[in-house]
Amino acid sequence: YLYTNIHVVCETKFTVIDYRGNPIRVDETGEIPNNSPADLVRFVVLEQPDLALAMAGRGEIEQEIEQGGTVVALGDSEGAGVIASLPGSVTGIGPDRIEVDCPFVPGNSGGPIVNEDGKLLALASYLTSNQSIWAKGTRQEVRRFGWIPSARYQWVKMDRADLVQESQLIKNTAMTSRLIKAMGFFTMDINGFRFPASWPEEDRYALEQVVEESRDHPLFKGLLKTNQTLAKFSGSSSRSESATAKREYRRFLEFCAKYSRDQLTEMEQEIESAYWSSLVSQRIASQKEIQNSFEQLVDDFSRSGRLGNSLVD
Repeated sequence: YLYTNIHVVCETKFTVIDYRGNPIRVDETGEIPNNSPADLVRFVVLEQPDLALAMAGRGEIEQEIEQGGTVVALGDSEGAGVIASLPGSVTGIGPDRIEVDCPFVPGNSGGPIVNEDGKLLALASYLTSNQSIWAKGTRQEVRRFGWIPSARYQWVKMDRADLVQESQLIKNTAMTSRLIKAMGFFTMDINGFRFPASWPEEDRYALEQVVEESRDHPLFKGLLKTNQTLAKFSGSSSRSESATAKREYRRFLEFCAKYSRDQLTEMEQEIESAYWSSLVSQRIASQKEIQNSFEQLVDDFSRSGRLGNSLVD
């Protein structure tokens, strides 16, 4: 098998090559753990490569902690196009993952963590960051974890295309949540949505980042269309302008609320893999809170129809 992380293969393009650049053919249908949220996927290798790693058993992994042996994380740090060796040690172990102090970073995801005998212990998968004063200068400040591929999983088949689809649905839903949250701070007048000019520079920059990331999002395209519609009525009387603006804003904001609510429902219903389901369960509460808050703001605006300020004013 070829083992890697689910989040690695959920990019739109997925090819496998060795460190010399030679292609490795694998089956497109992968297998994922059905009884664990482990970020692991494996594919049957169709042609045996020149080199492969043997997998360490549980006892060998525990031995690394007892003896304090050196382990090495191998991978393409920050996607630089080279395989680097990052030495360290195993600092913790659980039923399905280990913690190491090998200084791996994004780009190393899915790469092997091996012992001095060259046996595979785990796959470098994620890190956590704790910025509290209590963690500063300790191993708690940045912690690095790898999933153990030899743990007791129930492997089930799942097409990579389905994993990609689940990943995209989660990303799109998260983008919707960020956008409707940001939208509450846009000022609204008869000329359309505007950035709040009086905001501090750092807050304005944060809004601009959300806008830049969501330019292809259906709701942002709808926002631009609303602005274009309002521009057509700019030559009418002020009372007519105000009535038109209120109607257009109300229509669009109610559409945003429905779009976001339907997307949340779809995400909860469509996600099947244990890994993506665990991420959904972690995020769903905060995204529902954003959704409920936005719906309340839209409801308040629909009743008052105030122009010249933002939804949160």
